[in-house]
Amino acid sequence: MLWINGVKADARLKQFSTLTSEWQWSSPLRNWFERRQALVEIDVITAMALGLTLDELILIYNVQFPVLQQNEDDTWYDTKGNIVFTFYKGLYRGWCR
Repeated sequence: MLWINGVKADARLKQFSTLTSEWQWSSPLRNWFERRQALVEIDVITAMALGLTLDELILIYNVQFPVLQQNEDDTWYDTKGNIVFTFYKGLYRGWCR
């Protein structure tokens, strides 16, 4: 288990210390978990720009997107960040069983 500044680091995510301003082969978000985390961060940044609180963002998410929430609750990732199980048919490409 890796700890950074007293916080448990998630092995499925790139460490910020490895990011640079130049594109490198390691730059893209290469697994589903990294991509999902990036989408969550974009939602939070957008909510902050609109002046929404975290509670308001969660309320909007729960009220407006219940199917999305159910799909995310039923999606499971392995230690490498790949989807190993999901009920969401839109993500199934023959590789998650």
